[in-house]
Amino acid sequence: MACQGNSNQGQPEEEQEEILPDTTIDEGMVMSEDEKACQGMGITRICEEGLAFARLQSDLRKVSIEGLEGAEMQDKLNVEGGYQWRVRTIKLPEGEIRLEGDFVDEREKMDSTKGLEINRIQIETPLFKTVKGLSVGSTVADLIAAYPEEEIKIFSDPIYEVILIMLPKVGRVIYNVYDKGNALHFAHENDFTIDKLPADTPIGFITVANVGMM
Repeated sequence: MACQGNSNQGQPEEEQEEILPDTTIDEGMVMSEDEKACQGMGITRICEEGLAFARLQSDLRKVSIEGLEGAEMQDKLNVEGGYQWRVRTIKLPEGEIRLEGDFVDEREKMDSTKGLEINRIQIETPLFKTVKGLSVGSTVADLIAAYPEEEIKIFSDPIYEVILIMLPKVGRVIYNVYDKGNALHFAHENDFTIDKLPADTPIGFITVANVGMM
């Protein structure tokens, strides 16, 4: 089942506050063309590499909230399922963004050198939009209209009562809708396609992650 692993949709067994040291982005850091494009599109753009200020595989400590009005940052160390991982949450007036670091075995000492690479970004605010103009609150109909020629796949995650909508050609950007009580999951468990979702179903949150690491 996709997208169980490193997730904050459920409550972790244990949460311990851990403040990450603040650092600045290294001068002269080489960015890919996708990363440059993401930054050039503005701070509220969702791209394949992540966000302009927080990209996949970049260092959690180098995330800055400069330019995000009313933003605050909180850091925690989550422990669940035999692993621990750092989470930096950016709280905004209209929702929040969670940046999750890579897994570390919970038996290891979590020192300043471990778990710093961003593996997953969860966006729970309508302020951020994809290049197609989709955001939290957009509907399934909006998504289908934005990708009329693309293959759309969906997966159900009954543990967190969420349905994930994925486009193979836009593999790192995942659209998620809530499935309270797993009603849709149980109704269409063996035959689940995008047309089974009501057209007015809103996108609950958007994640950016390497496939298999959500």
